[in-house]
Order: sequence, then structure tokens, then C-alpha cells
Amino acid sequence: MEFVVGAALAIFSAVVLAYPFLTARSGVESHAPVLDSPVPPPELASVYQAIRDLTWERQAGDLPEDLYQQQLDAYRRQAALLLRDAAVYSAVVGESDEALEQEVATELAARGGQTPQSSQDTVA
Repeated sequence: MEFVVGAALAIFSAVVLAYPFLTARSGVESHAPVLDSPVPPPELASVYQAIRDLTWERQAGDLPEDLYQQQLDAYRRQAALLLRDAAVYSAVVGESDEALEQEVATELAARGGQTPQSSQDTVA
């Protein structure tokens, strides 16, 4: 009976140890895909915190409803402007990256597909 339990544990251990190697060979990706989304600007965190503080003040009864709505609308506009600016910036940076890649590809094609030699290759 002990032999059967020992053999079962040995087989289970072997399967657990071999599993990562087998999944790596089969091409199963173990990591979640990275989303290419713009990073929110750091100022946005302070706007969100101000909105939370404003909500707490209203719930505590320290702020009238009309003043709460005015300030909330102002914070929302500020957050929307920050998000828009971040999206425009990331689009401009993305376009400049594509332009740079196109320029490098054109230069490589002009050189006949040869990559530039490093300084170590020219010395040796």
C-alpha cells in the first residue's frame, strides 16, 4: 500500500515539475497580454482625490448640493481635459515612432539591407 502511495506521489511530482516545460514548448503563453494604453497623467490622480474629498464633504453635510454640483462639474471638466491631452500626446508620440521606423527602414533599403557596422567591427 505504501508503495502505491509513494509511486502516485512521485508521478504527481514529476507532472508538476514537467508542466511548465511542456507548456513552454507548445507555445502556450503564460502571461497576460500587455495592453497598449496611454498612461494617465499624474495630475489626474489629484483630480480624482479631490472628487472623492468633495463627495465625502457632501455626505458629511458640510457642502450644499448646488455648490457640490458646481465643483464636481469643474473637476470633471479638468479630468476630461487631462485625459484628452494625454491621448493627444500619446498619438503624437506614436506617430513620431512610426515616422522614425519608416525612416530607418528607408535608410536600410537604400544601403541594400546592410546594417551599420559597430566601432568594434571596424577596429578588428
